[in-house]
Amino acid sequence: MSNLQIDSWEDDLAEVTMLSAYGVQAGMVCQGGKLVPGSPTDYFGKGPSGSGIGETRNDRHALQSAVCQIEKSIHAQDYQTFAELIGGAPPNGDLMHQLMVFLNDPAQQDTLKGSADQLTGAAVRFLSDIRMDAGQITPSVNSVLANA
Repeated sequence: MSNLQIDSWEDDLAEVTMLSAYGVQAGMVCQGGKLVPGSPTDYFGKGPSGSGIGETRNDRHALQSAVCQIEKSIHAQDYQTFAELIGGAPPNGDLMHQLMVFLNDPAQQDTLKGSADQLTGAAVRFLSDIRMDAGQITPSVNSVLANA
């Protein structure tokens, strides 16, 4: 985000792009708290006060959290390595959102400069795992969403 000034839609775009590692492979999105067939373009929503990517943020965050939690059970070491590089995993396990929090924190810029290559590698590995594991992730998503 430019000059570390963030608008929530900028994070939304980045997070949808990361979640696409799962969504495109699985052909699924979260709508109304449930996993349904769809594509990343479905995260652009129309709401009572306008339209945009932020209208679907709650469902997307729920799916991100579920996907990350499930992926942690499949590739725990890749999850842990990535989490350590971005300041740890949040309570809900959503490393996609945590990455954006970390990248936009001015206090983390020196850390980021020193670990950029490691962080890039860990992020790519984690998202590749998610893409590769989409078939294993999908059967568990609705139960994780229901327990959130």
